[in-house]
Amino acid sequence: MFETVPYLRRANLGLVGPENPGLEAVLTALLVERYLRLKPKVLPWFLQLYEELMPQATRAARNAYRSGLLQTMVTDGAPAREIVHEMIQEILIPEASRPIETSCGARKRPRRA
Repeated sequence: MFETVPYLRRANLGLVGPENPGLEAVLTALLVERYLRLKPKVLPWFLQLYEELMPQATRAARNAYRSGLLQTMVTDGAPAREIVHEMIQEILIPEASRPIETSCGARKRPRRA
């Protein structure tokens, strides 16, 4: 991400990786979900970059956005701890075990083989 910001690229700065990759993933998922709700003009470019660098966090953000999970939690006054916990669960759930949307809008889990 650092290389995508021109003024940072020109600066003589050093970078280190995230000290806590799990926290980085949660923060990224929250950021991406917020951008999805804001729908800025740069959204396609922004999403492509995050999908390449942090696919699980981006997938979790898209799932949370589609389901309205974070919006509902905020509206219901959920504490930040619960919101972070839910995003961790979204990030950790493998794609194969995600609920499947049916034509009537119901969600069901795929059967295990």
